[in-house]
Amino acid sequence: MTADSQGPTVLYLSQQQGSMTDWTAYEPELASGEADRVNSVIDEIDNVDLAERVDRFDDWFAGTTALYANSDDGYVRQACVRFIDALAPGMAAAVNPQAKLPGDDPESTVRAQTDETCDLFLDALTDDDGRVRQSAERGLEAACRTYETLDDSETVEAVAAELADLADGHEGKTRESLLDAKESIESTGVSMIGQLLRDAAAEFDN
Repeated sequence: MTADSQGPTVLYLSQQQGSMTDWTAYEPELASGEADRVNSVIDEIDNVDLAERVDRFDDWFAGTTALYANSDDGYVRQACVRFIDALAPGMAAAVNPQAKLPGDDPESTVRAQTDETCDLFLDALTDDDGRVRQSAERGLEAACRTYETLDDSETVEAVAAELADLADGHEGKTRESLLDAKESIESTGVSMIGQLLRDAAAEFDN
């Protein structure tokens, strides 16, 4: 494949240059709204080293949120929400962050970045497009699992309260999405316990 060939650009650039770190390389892929190109970007982010994701977060997050805010295309806004979900530090960063991330207080960095993604997901849950709301609900669930891993159930409770308030101000499908998200995150702690038990059982079987 050459640079002029059709098809996902991200994989080509990744092969030629290593991990991509420039937002301008991601933006046209997300802005295309095309499933193959967007999925390639998401795959790329999933494979970026955790420390690099955290280091590049501010630049990538700012670019994505600007694209999200300025797009009239639901596919593009959904792509942005999915990108942020993949970019978020996640549970992997929340488990013993001092051992995985540089800096004097990596836990605060993980918390701050999770807060930013959470705010976007809350906003996206009021989007007119149901596909955007579905992706936002998944992202918010992941953010709340990160909070639980950080032993911060108070923030999860605050997010649930915010969802209830938002639901009171909306109706129809948007209200349903907000209440569904609230129910999902309220069971986050229970689902995490179940996952830990399954992981322990799998480890024992091995």
